[in-house]
Amino acid sequence: MEYNFDVQSMELELHTVLKREMKSKGITLNALSKATGTPIASLHGWIAKRPPSGKNLAQLHKIATYFGLSLTALLF
Repeated sequence: MEYNFDVQSMELELHTVLKREMKSKGITLNALSKATGTPIASLHGWIAKRPPSGKNLAQLHKIATYFGLSLTALLF
C-alpha cells in the first residue's frame, strides 16, 4: 500500500495536542513527565513549538499511549 501525501506540507500540532490533552486530563507537565518518563525539558520544548527529533520517538509513543491516541493524532 502506498501513501501519497507531502509530509513537508503537514503542520506539526504536537504543542496544541499536548496542551489540549493535558487540560482534558487535568494534569501538569510535571505529572505527564513522571507518568511517561519523558524529561520535563523535552515537554517544555514541545509546548514551546520546538519540533521533536527522531530520537524522541519512543517518548512520543509513550505519551500517545498515555492519552489513548495514535502517534499520528498526537503529532498532527
